[in-house]
Amino acid sequence: MFALLGPGYKGHQFGIPAMLLPVNSNMMGLQFKKEKTVPNYIIAYHGGTKPESPEQGAEQMAKWETWVEGLGEAVVNPGTPLMKTRIVSSTGVSDDGGPNSVSGFSVVQADNMEAALEMAKACPFLDTGGTLEVAEMVEM
Repeated sequence: MFALLGPGYKGHQFGIPAMLLPVNSNMMGLQFKKEKTVPNYIIAYHGGTKPESPEQGAEQMAKWETWVEGLGEAVVNPGTPLMKTRIVSSTGVSDDGGPNSVSGFSVVQADNMEAALEMAKACPFLDTGGTLEVAEMVEM
């Protein structure tokens, strides 16, 4: 349920226009009750081998696109490839991304970690010898 706030409310004296606000909101601090949302999970791609030919690359891409399409509305970000990684530590910067550097990521919505892991287990990136790291993303 919503309430229309107009000239009678205190914010109007500060030039804040009339607006619709949820009735159950805290009008003093304008803190709104958040609806529970389905969490997002990042699926980070580590390692994997590069295709040996353009044909093999096209085949791998077709499998990956089929996987993404099968995820349906769970897809938040279908995938972002990453360039060469560098490691920053308290002792400096290394040009070597490490033995199992991140090569990209996808973001999916899932009811829980188990559901996100099931999505990841079906990813054809695993066929390239790579591994996947799955973590729930925390909204800030």
